[in-house]
Amino acid sequence: MEIPRLTVLSSQQFFLDLGGDMYLRALDLKRHITIGALTPTGEQTADDPVDCSTGECVFPDFATVGVCSDAADVSDSLVTTRPPLRDWALVGLSSNNTWSAALPGGYNLTIPTLYAFDIFFPRNFVPSISFQHLRNQTFASIYLIYSNLVDPGDPQSEVEFGAAELAWYWCAKAYSVNVTGGRQRRKELSRSTRILNQTSISNNIAGNKQFAYCWFEVIAKCEQLPWGTTTMEPPLGFEEHPPFVIHELSSLGISLVLQQSFWEGLKPPVTSPVYNTSAQLPAQEGIFRARGRKIWRSQSDFGMAFGINLWRDFSGGVDPADQVDALRNITANIATGLEDLYVIYTNIPKST
Repeated sequence: MEIPRLTVLSSQQFFLDLGGDMYLRALDLKRHITIGALTPTGEQTADDPVDCSTGECVFPDFATVGVCSDAADVSDSLVTTRPPLRDWALVGLSSNNTWSAALPGGYNLTIPTLYAFDIFFPRNFVPSISFQHLRNQTFASIYLIYSNLVDPGDPQSEVEFGAAELAWYWCAKAYSVNVTGGRQRRKELSRSTRILNQTSISNNIAGNKQFAYCWFEVIAKCEQLPWGTTTMEPPLGFEEHPPFVIHELSSLGISLVLQQSFWEGLKPPVTSPVYNTSAQLPAQEGIFRARGRKIWRSQSDFGMAFGINLWRDFSGGVDPADQVDALRNITANIATGLEDLYVIYTNIPKST
């Protein structure tokens, strides 16, 4: 009987160790992230099963490196404008109204009258709107700007915008796990987000230029460079436990794979050019249609997952509070998928 747990997230044990199964690890990481993203809102991603051949197991409580997450409503930071009318017949719309909303830092969504969103990555890890206090342990973060129609059945409907900031960050967690009648129950007992010591430049690829240079072997291979660590305080109830350590390079590898998953999202149908009926819409753009249940084009499974969680069936109004809750849930499910995965690739002792 075993429960995987992790006290040190090490580069040699997880990422860029040049082992023959490195690429399989990347696929497994992507699979766990995607399972979390595609879990319906209101549900929790199921934990990977623990080793309990009898179907009846009681394990001691344990502590581990954890993946924490959150989503914050940052709609109050949006600045909305009404750009000049454009001819939107190209995308099958009868209204020429154009709408635009921007967050500080130059993140902008410009659309006709429809449901749409775009994903933005912090540039050079500029100060976070909601999670600046977690900057040192955050390994991935994105902004979403999205639109809601006041009256989905009206082609001339007003458009309202919302925005959210999503963050994934390292923490330490304590759990209890038992199996009864073959059914696994896992409960979080406590968590700690306090950093005891840090020598890492940044756990997030957005704030670590050295990783970009070594990833493309401009200066050296990543595994040949010196990297720091982040040391986390044990959670409540495990004060005597040794601190938990996250190696910078391992964190950056996970940061890369997670944030790459969002690069192909659901895009608005306009950037800087003015499109008209004779123009061709760029192939990389995608939108949700303004009314009804019909999807015009969506890029990637993540784009579909976020769209459905934001607007359900796209045919009626949505409470903005429900949208933020849905985003918080999908963010947490991705965190669960990550937490289930990285313990697979460790050789440390396990709880029994």
